[in-house]
Amino acid sequence: EAAALFYFNKSSSHLTASEAAAIAACYPNPRRWKANKPSRYIRKKQALIVRYMYRIGPLPWEVKSKKMIVS
Repeated sequence: EAAALFYFNKSSSHLTASEAAAIAACYPNPRRWKANKPSRYIRKKQALIVRYMYRIGPLPWEVKSKKMIVS
C-alpha cells in the first residue's frame, strides 16, 4: 500500500497490472530502482512479471470475491 501511494499516488487496489509489476520489479533494492521512472532493466523485469501474472491468472480468493459481487 505504501509503495503504491508513494510511486503512483493511488491505493494498491486501484493499480493496474503493469504498475503493480513495476513495484515488484524494484525489489530487492527499491532505493536504487524507481517504479515510477523505471530503467531499461526494471522495464524488462516488469514485462516478465506481467507475463507471469497473465499466465497464472486470478488467484482463488479473487475469483471468489468477483463471483460474490456478480451474484
